[in-house]
Amino acid sequence: MIITNNPLVRDSVTDIDVVYMDKPLSDVLIAARDYVHKHHALLTHPLPGSIKPNESPYKSIIMSNKADALDLRSLRIIEGCIEACRSFPPRGHEIPAHILIQLQAIEYALMKEALSNHNHKSSEKEGRP
Repeated sequence: MIITNNPLVRDSVTDIDVVYMDKPLSDVLIAARDYVHKHHALLTHPLPGSIKPNESPYKSIIMSNKADALDLRSLRIIEGCIEACRSFPPRGHEIPAHILIQLQAIEYALMKEALSNHNHKSSEKEGRP
């Protein structure tokens, strides 16, 4: 499952459940935390690389299917990400539409690469090429 506020992810991903939210990044993180509380685990880090929470309004988080127990590691990570998001001040100005489209494409590419890496690792564990 992917939790996202990126319309490009919503419109492009068809083979995985996508939970789309037309909400700010902080709300996407809180939704991911709520799924962790429902026994889903984070499969990607919510704040990857050097992209700070106030640099892009878009976020896609890949989550596992529901498990039997609460994943404490995922809970610690998502709580830390929520706190980090709160610590960065807002940009203070509106981002032009053409830049938003570029930010959607960048975030989509990062998510797609993470998904590809996760699928490759899952195939290796199952003995598939």
